[in-house]
Amino acid sequence: MTMADAEGAAPWRARRLGIAVLLLGALALPLLLRVGLHPIAWTDLSPAANTLGSQIVWRMRLPRVVLAWLVGASLAVAGALMQALTRNALAGPSLMGLGPGAALAMLTAVIWAEPTPRELAWISFAGAAGGAALVLTVASATPRGATPERLVLSGAVVGSSLTAITGITVLQLHLFEMFWHWTAGGLGPSTWAQVLAVLPLLLPGMGLAVVVSRPLTVLLAGADTARSLGMDVGRVRALTSIAVLLLAGGAVAAAGPVGFVGILVPNICRRFVGGDVRRLLPLVAVAGGALVTVADAITRLRPGGLFDLPLGAVTAFLGAPAMIAIARRGLRCP
Repeated sequence: MTMADAEGAAPWRARRLGIAVLLLGALALPLLLRVGLHPIAWTDLSPAANTLGSQIVWRMRLPRVVLAWLVGASLAVAGALMQALTRNALAGPSLMGLGPGAALAMLTAVIWAEPTPRELAWISFAGAAGGAALVLTVASATPRGATPERLVLSGAVVGSSLTAITGITVLQLHLFEMFWHWTAGGLGPSTWAQVLAVLPLLLPGMGLAVVVSRPLTVLLAGADTARSLGMDVGRVRALTSIAVLLLAGGAVAAAGPVGFVGILVPNICRRFVGGDVRRLLPLVAVAGGALVTVADAITRLRPGGLFDLPLGAVTAFLGAPAMIAIARRGLRCP
């Protein structure tokens, strides 16, 4: 197969993979809704059933599944955008200060006030923006400026520092029980109000991601090439950064810091469809949503019924071996 044939086959490959994941998800949805401490009968899955199990399914478990899918899709798309923008396969929300900044902002808000879910979503966005700004400031404090390598290194340092501050504060104020899912990652009891609270962040973020997907693909050829074609590189970078902030901020507001998704999923999907951001985004959205939905179902299994597994630990358990395998084969980001 020639290179041209491979490029022509990529869109069809992306569609087939995306449709396959969606079909598997639709088939698995009834099983996902039955996972949990309270036993759910098959008849409880009907909205017409007037039982306790039906109320649990439609008022608690279905919103949680929808929220898990939104979180996974948002983190995966944010990671794909960041990797395309920095041309670094290790870039992701968890390594660029977005998640730790959002978590610290939410902790501060919870300590000093009682924010509503909608207010908490926007506080999370503001914290993510602050974390990213701090990373950019640290990375730019050199004559060479904020190179992709310095961004990743600065993100690791700033993220670790913010996470340490959050952890110390939680322990000192004995807020571990209340702040559990924001420190370890997790959805906990979910409602439709929580889903609606993050949609004003996630939907515009997804829309911006679609808008910048084409110019980002051109930008992969280099900033000078993009400028020669008449592209406003600064505007594209700014819009991409806003999209990442909206997506990562909304995801962290819903589930806390969930690692590996934003790095792992784009790297896997890129091996199937190439680096064209227009083809990559739909597939990473579907795959990221599926990954977090399955990971959240695992947390609801509660081994022995004794404790909740943190979502961040499950994604790390699933993602770490895959990342090691990918790294051994060679990370690549066009």
